[in-house]
Amino acid sequence: MLNRERFVFETKNKVKLLAEKLKEEEKQIININEFYEKIDLEELNQRYFNDYYENLSLIEFSRKIKPKFYYEKIRGASENLWASNQLSKFKVIGIDTSELISTHIIPLFFIINVGIFAYDYQQTKYLEKNFPFFYNSYDLENLIKEEGLPKWAIEYLRLDCELKAIEEIANDFNISDSFAFFDESFSASYLYSYGQNVRSKILSKIKDNLNTLIKYDIYPVSVYYTLSKTFVLALSKAYDVNFKHINDRSFFNCVLEEGERSPIFKVKSLFLDEVELNIYAFYIKISKDNILRVEFPEEIKDKVDLIHEVVYLQSAIGNGYPYCMQRAHEAAYMDDNDKRFILSYVNEQLRREAKNYQLILTKKEERKIFRII
Repeated sequence: MLNRERFVFETKNKVKLLAEKLKEEEKQIININEFYEKIDLEELNQRYFNDYYENLSLIEFSRKIKPKFYYEKIRGASENLWASNQLSKFKVIGIDTSELISTHIIPLFFIINVGIFAYDYQQTKYLEKNFPFFYNSYDLENLIKEEGLPKWAIEYLRLDCELKAIEEIANDFNISDSFAFFDESFSASYLYSYGQNVRSKILSKIKDNLNTLIKYDIYPVSVYYTLSKTFVLALSKAYDVNFKHINDRSFFNCVLEEGERSPIFKVKSLFLDEVELNIYAFYIKISKDNILRVEFPEEIKDKVDLIHEVVYLQSAIGNGYPYCMQRAHEAAYMDDNDKRFILSYVNEQLRREAKNYQLILTKKEERKIFRII
């Protein structure tokens, strides 16, 4: 149980600092709209983004792009039924994963559970399934050519499982012309702390997955929240302004109206160049204080208007966040009962195959999974 008295003592003064930061951010935001309206984005792109600043390059030069489809502002869930009618021409697939893994269990194994929610709005047909994938130490050695469990292995195998799960549903759901929603970054900026060899492996896997999905006539889009400051830092450097407390989300929350999106920009990095992976992105304002980053591969850049539309409409029926992604998350989730079943089943099979062996859990893991208090 939380020591509330200690928490209050520890937090009180630090919350004051947070409040000061928010006040400073508010002062900066007041001037952002006026600042942004004066910018010539095409000139900015030619003078700075293509040469001076390496992390992005603008593809469009309108400061904000209004929806080219019928839309309303998002209200309560029961008041967003208009969006379902607008989705009638779309098919969507939401993909998410969860894992069961622990170095406190001997012998080493882990589960990657892929949740999928697919909906064909024209045929009013949907599919909701999860696909558990089991890996042991031999699988790891064969797949990633290393012993043990390096930190990046789960990331690599998760990508592998996502593609396999999508291929599996093709028997029950017509996946062509679907927009596939992933809760992850295709540009994979989280890999910057890894070595070149690991980055190359994972980015190559992302590229292979995207190419395969496009071959199946699936349009992959990455939709997620981020604290990135890529766009804001570029403006700061080009115009020598200080946006100290502002990130891309807070910037576009200020300059965009609900339903609008930012111009498209190409995500630039040496790591993406190494594997010849071209990723494009924009920010979209779903509602007040609710800004999503959307990424997609170059091959579907011509579908940006449809991507804008389907992301906003899915977020409308999801009351602020894409509905198919919420349902995929629910499908992927493994609760404590699921975890206890997995451990019991693996233990039973071990004892059947080798009578003197069974799963060994550390006392810490027992308390965590079996909720021993």
